[in-house]
Amino acid sequence: MPDAHGLLPDGSQHFENSWGDLGYGGPNPPHLSTFRYTFNLYALDTMVDLSAVEDRMRKEGTLPWIGVSKAVLEPAMEGHILAQGELIGQYKENQEAE
Repeated sequence: MPDAHGLLPDGSQHFENSWGDLGYGGPNPPHLSTFRYTFNLYALDTMVDLSAVEDRMRKEGTLPWIGVSKAVLEPAMEGHILAQGELIGQYKENQEAE
């Protein structure tokens, strides 16, 4: 389990999801529709300093929201990506479920 700052016991990190919680929340497509989810996976050569990027973007007025977002993460990873992949899944709500 992560601590209050999103740090995991092995030193890895994770950040707020779109529900404002730490961790994965599962699929939640519009009612009875099929939805495609894309996960981008990265292997990095270092722990990235997200706070430095976030501080710079806040000073520039380009921070899209409070907290780590794609706009903060991507510049922080620049030059540190060893490998990357994409995982695509499709989910459809069970029509028989209440």
